Amino acid sequence: MEEWWCGSAKVIAWLWGDPRAINVVREYSPLLEPQGYSFILPDPRDIVYADVAIMPPRDSPEWRMYNPRLIRAAGFIYEDDPEVALFRAIAYPRREFLMASIGIDPGRRCGLTAVADGVVLKAFKVECSSVGGYVKSVIERLPSIESNVYIGDGPGLAIASASLEAYGVAYTIMGEYGTTRYSVNPWRAISRDRDIIASLRIAYMGAYGGGFNNKVHGGRGGKKNR
Repeated sequence: MEEWWCGSAKVIAWLWGDPRAINVVREYSPLLEPQGYSFILPDPRDIVYADVAIMPPRDSPEWRMYNPRLIRAAGFIYEDDPEVALFRAIAYPRREFLMASIGIDPGRRCGLTAVADGVVLKAFKVECSSVGGYVKSVIERLPSIESNVYIGDGPGLAIASASLEAYGVAYTIMGEYGTTRYSVNPWRAISRDRDIIASLRIAYMGAYGGGFNNKVHGGRGGKKNR
């Protein structure tokens, strides 16, 4: 029997061994570990110390294998969807984030990031013509009280905004000046792609710093998408 403990911003014990659930850990570890989050995937016989534990479904083989007396966690997450379970574990002790900010840098392709209560949860690139579907999916799956979408005024704005409006997503246009110019990249561990970094800056500017052109467009009911 081993004892698992490690120090970070938040230690997440992942007790769900289904391949679909393990794929979520593999997908998000490179993004979350540089931000101070760590995952423990223990053996059922191990004593586990963690900030929060993501539990397997009650009718699964893993549920019958684990001894709850060996799991020393402040919180326990029960969800049918492993990605949503991860989001709730990061938001713990709240059930949801207070605010999610989604940033889009529209160029030849769109850099897209999602930041919830200061934690970067999504960072990737998509075709601007399909960005609306991706953003809509993020908004629906990310548990947050408020979700706001901010898009830069780059060359792909017309295509990206049309895609957002097709999915009924409200968005705010932000001035992009300075979003790709930096002497030090504070998100180097997360990404070195200039478009993704620009979308991160847009997300943070929208949530915390304002912009040059902050008129709300599209959607229903202003910039609150939830």
